[in-house]
Amino acid sequence: WDNKEVKIEEVNFNIVKDTSTPINLYETNAVDRATLLAEFIDKYKGKPDFQTVEDTSVFFLRLNQKDPALANKNIRKAISLAFERKPFVDTLLNNGSKPATGLIPDNFIKGPDKKDFRAVNGDIVKPNVKEAKKYWEAGKKELGKNEIELELLNEDVELSKKTGEYLKGELEKNLPGLTVKIKQQPFAQKLKLEDAGDFVMSFSGWSADFPDPITYLDMFVTDGSQNKMKYSNPKYDEIIMKAKKDGSDVNARWKSLLEAEKMLLDDAAIVPVYQRGRAYLQRESIKNMYNHKYGGDLSFKWASVEK
Repeated sequence: WDNKEVKIEEVNFNIVKDTSTPINLYETNAVDRATLLAEFIDKYKGKPDFQTVEDTSVFFLRLNQKDPALANKNIRKAISLAFERKPFVDTLLNNGSKPATGLIPDNFIKGPDKKDFRAVNGDIVKPNVKEAKKYWEAGKKELGKNEIELELLNEDVELSKKTGEYLKGELEKNLPGLTVKIKQQPFAQKLKLEDAGDFVMSFSGWSADFPDPITYLDMFVTDGSQNKMKYSNPKYDEIIMKAKKDGSDVNARWKSLLEAEKMLLDDAAIVPVYQRGRAYLQRESIKNMYNHKYGGDLSFKWASVEK
């Protein structure tokens, strides 16, 4: 269908785990586009083939409430507040990513009032080490423990490794008596462990399937498809169900979605970390290749290569 619009014969992808190989491939003209990670961005920033795009992928920690410590809301709240996001995104990512202060991304979807969801609901999660310590000490007292050990499940690629190390360092520094052990796994195995609920904390992410906050929020109802961490709040379930039934009343529906996000994060069911930005190199000869905020990342249908 519409094949007259297709200008290229094929698209080849190279899948690599280390950070330097994509750059080497690009520099040797073996590829036409390459993702840039933090250590290469300053070198290429300002060059004609350097580009950035704002993404709607949000990365967060899942806190498995099967774990006795994470079943305690004070412990979860402490983790949520105990680390700064901005130094991480500015230094370790350096690609246009921004701190996540909620689950719904910035500049994603506007409500009936034409205002962006994130702007209306504001910064729900605000790092505050002093408050985190209060929650932490209260949680330890309730658990009758001075020392807590938590395992962080993570993917075995370079960026995830750096993320895990940063989170471990900040959490252990700011929450006395906490030890974080990192468990790195290939992506497929990580997903299997999450699906089986065989993790304590897990660094995860989600991208929008369609332009509506419900694509993020309905995952975490009690029987939600991505509710791997055994979170259950009947009131949250009720609000999400109401939002689904209020399709004809757009104002009531929007109000329910705003309320649901606040409840999810007040419960510290998940811990938002960052909203992804992407920096990349792309040949100036590549035309009409489009980035998307939801669904697939790229459209190649109209792409062409100018000689």
